[in-house]
Amino acid sequence: MPTSGKMFESEIRHALKHYEQKLSPRFFWYRIPDTYEYAQRWCPNCKKAIHSAYIAEPTPADFAYIYGGTPCLLECKSSLSRRYMKEWVKPHQTEDMEKAEKAGGKAWFLFNYRQTLSKRRHPDEKPVYDENKVFALTPRQVKALWKLRDKSVPWETLARAAVEVPRKDGVWWLEVLFVV
Repeated sequence: MPTSGKMFESEIRHALKHYEQKLSPRFFWYRIPDTYEYAQRWCPNCKKAIHSAYIAEPTPADFAYIYGGTPCLLECKSSLSRRYMKEWVKPHQTEDMEKAEKAGGKAWFLFNYRQTLSKRRHPDEKPVYDENKVFALTPRQVKALWKLRDKSVPWETLARAAVEVPRKDGVWWLEVLFVV
């Protein structure tokens, strides 16, 4: 069963594919491979991951897109918890995304809150999310929220500071970020 983070990344990938079809040729997107994906190799005998001595540069975000000539970075974050742990956003991510903004691009952290209230009948069954919301924040907004004393941020606090991304026809409606 994939984690909520991988499920969310898959949903964002689906949304970006939707916009590529809808807005082509003015829209281009790319999935930036995780550092972990670069920093491992596979044992030919046992088919298990072996971490190499190669140290890959940390990636600034999960996705990059260009719309109408403006580049943008998207970093996907997800949690099933009632609060979002600050440690899950790495300092290099906010720094790199701020650099992208200073260079003329856009950068968004997409925080996905999934609250499962329904019980699954079988462990392999896909869960039903009673709440599934996405909140978009700029790197500056994330830094401001992270200055609060607690180790985690309640979803209500994130929601008040953020742009909520609606879901329409099974796709996260990222268009709200194109105009901001």
